[in-house]
Amino acid sequence: MRRMILPIIKKYWKLLLSAMLVSALGCGIMVGMGGAYLSFDKTLNDYVRDDRYPSAIITTDIINRNRLDAVKQIEGVTAAYSRACSDTIMIDPSGRYLSV
Repeated sequence: MRRMILPIIKKYWKLLLSAMLVSALGCGIMVGMGGAYLSFDKTLNDYVRDDRYPSAIITTDIINRNRLDAVKQIEGVTAAYSRACSDTIMIDPSGRYLSV
């Protein structure tokens, strides 16, 4: 057995070492992704519990915020928040549309 395996290991030790390194990196990435899943799950649950999903979305320009004040005065509205969002469409040199 030693006559068969040891010469192969001596001849291809760099290849064996690189295969072991790639395997170790793969295991590390999978362990990291497993831990990240638990973190993302907790973060999502905290977001849903704390911020909740909006019951309604009102779109307006950034200057005209009096709609938000009117919504706050409606009976039954517990909270009204404003968020600044932007939709931008760009065209790259090849003519493709890029949405941001």
